[in-house]
Amino acid sequence: MRHGVPKAQERLGHRGILSTMKYIHLAEVCFKDAQVTYDCRSATTHEEISELIAKGYDYVTEHDGIKYFRKAELV
Repeated sequence: MRHGVPKAQERLGHRGILSTMKYIHLAEVCFKDAQVTYDCRSATTHEEISELIAKGYDYVTEHDGIKYFRKAELV
């Protein structure tokens, strides 16, 4: 099974893994030539972190007390 499929299944709200696999296959076919760029942000407070997560940013790493996030953008 592909890495990340259970997370995608959860996010899409699918009960069965086969539905999720169909969507993943469709995305791979439709977006195979897409270039992905990332909008990167940083946060230091709980409020900033919560805001970024609510906007769909993913946590990447932390350095010197600053947490870094990114959000994929298809080009």
